[in-house]
Amino acid sequence: MVDRHPSFPLACLTALCVLIAPAAFGAQPSRRAAQDLAELQALLSGRFATDAQGQTDADAGDASRVAVQRVVLPVRAGFIGDTVFYVQESVPGDARRVLSQQLWLLEALPGSTLLVTSPIAFNEPLRWRDGARSPELFRSILPQDVKAVVGCEIAWRKVAAGFDGATDPARCRLSVDGVLVHVEQHYQLRVDGLMLEERRFQGSGQRLADASPLHLRRQAP
Repeated sequence: MVDRHPSFPLACLTALCVLIAPAAFGAQPSRRAAQDLAELQALLSGRFATDAQGQTDADAGDASRVAVQRVVLPVRAGFIGDTVFYVQESVPGDARRVLSQQLWLLEALPGSTLLVTSPIAFNEPLRWRDGARSPELFRSILPQDVKAVVGCEIAWRKVAAGFDGATDPARCRLSVDGVLVHVEQHYQLRVDGLMLEERRFQGSGQRLADASPLHLRRQAP
């Protein structure tokens, strides 16, 4: 089970703060980037789930073997930004088994064709547990309710079949079973679903055991 790093304040919500020069602030995304932004927003939204066969052992302690469903829901979240998603992973059929909850802020990098989703963690996740069923909850969110997961922004690029995304392992550090490790995540987002691969490294650069790839099929609305 991966827990987001808890120690960062909500001082910088997006990768813009570290990936572009200060002079680029205020620039408008290109026409192509704006088109890609709309397409990525549409592809990200929806309900996804793994195939249940072979992944139903929810008590085995291996998250890669547990059937997973992911909800990516556009929400209005006050001060956070214009394009925000509530992202929740849970075990199908068990409303109590919520594996993770985040907000994602989606933006285009000015002067670039890259798009970025910046993850934002909840200080009190239980307060937002019903977010997938009651998206109006997020209208009341305040700065003290959340914290940015700095360094683990996902940079997306348009490809022929959809979008590929990745984090920067030099900057993305997460707590895995209580140990802080560098994490490299690769996403393949397509019309029919989402695939996620994760690689983990020690601070020395030594590669640890990889998590099993997660294949999530898009579900009917």
